[in-house]
Amino acid sequence: MCAASNSIPPASVRMRILVVDDDVSQLQSIKRYLNTAGLSVITCNSTAEAILALDGIPIDAVISDIQMPGENGIALIKWVDNHLPEIPVFAMTAFGSDEIYRDVLQNGAVVYLEKPFDFKLLVQLLVSSKDSCRNSNCFVTACLEAASSKGTGEVVVHNSNQIGQIFYYRGKIAWANIQNSPITFLDELISAGAIERDQLSELIRECKHHSRDFFVELVSRQIMQESQLKAVVHRYISNCFSQCLQWDNSQVMYIDSTRTYQGRILFDLVDILTLVNTSQTIKFKKGHEAAPR
Repeated sequence: MCAASNSIPPASVRMRILVVDDDVSQLQSIKRYLNTAGLSVITCNSTAEAILALDGIPIDAVISDIQMPGENGIALIKWVDNHLPEIPVFAMTAFGSDEIYRDVLQNGAVVYLEKPFDFKLLVQLLVSSKDSCRNSNCFVTACLEAASSKGTGEVVVHNSNQIGQIFYYRGKIAWANIQNSPITFLDELISAGAIERDQLSELIRECKHHSRDFFVELVSRQIMQESQLKAVVHRYISNCFSQCLQWDNSQVMYIDSTRTYQGRILFDLVDILTLVNTSQTIKFKKGHEAAPR
């Protein structure tokens, strides 16, 4: 049975949030926090109840658990994407996996959070998704800012044929990558002239076999000096980051800290780029630009 909250959000925010979870205690915890933050909350225990609520009540955003009896949260994400695509869906799960992550991303959710998550971050992203913000670059910016303030997280920017990933660690951009890009990080290493492709392939296989960190091996074996490696990494991250923010018709998803880039030793080895220190002017959609400060 869906339950409505009587709390009245402040006029500056004024959002009604639908929260869906079969775990009653989790449902009430989220409701209490969102009420305290000034958001009106309606709660449901299943996908079927949530669809009935969405058919009859104006909703600004949906927060849904994934693993639920009957139709799961993926079914709800699909329904919202097909019938009410203007409503952003925030997916949450205590049982994250690569399969769930892909399903959530492909079916239209804008945020993926693995429990337990930061309620303050949730509110920040909910408010940022309000009205036209989801369909403009301001939600991309909000996700980048959220990842930075959270300390560790991932922002995925995607369009019809590419996916870009921007990973944060301790409030800084730690890595960036574009899937299906013709230029890979390994291409950047080879173009730096420090290693041949065959040597590189052999080193990668060896690192995987012995669970060694590829970046540390490049320096410790004196294949590259640390300063050279920093320069290549910085260039590659900067190019990926800039491309992601220039894609037309792009969507964005924020992913919680449990799904961050795994090459942790890289963070100690490389001076990480931050948003304000990127070397290129960032061009946003609709003709806006944000220059480095």
